[in-house]
Amino acid sequence: PLRDVKRSYGRDRVILEYEGGSQLQQALRDNAHIDILSATANRAELRLTNGSTPKDVLNLALAHTDAISRFESVEPSLNEIFVRAVEGATAT
Repeated sequence: PLRDVKRSYGRDRVILEYEGGSQLQQALRDNAHIDILSATANRAELRLTNGSTPKDVLNLALAHTDAISRFESVEPSLNEIFVRAVEGATAT
């Protein structure tokens, strides 16, 4: 089932909306365990890598922003799952 496929890839994305985050943007860029998928002045969509957790991102955000208005951990899109599956199949 589709839901099982999505769950098997885990929740490796975080959507974060915040205020006063210029220091956070730099901290995210400097973190080797977080890929920035998109970012604006007050919003970032991130992919967690190398064992990073949503809690790691939340702690980073709390330390480097004035306020957090949205913090959401989400599953990867079906498109990304497909790309990963194809990349994994061609790598073997």
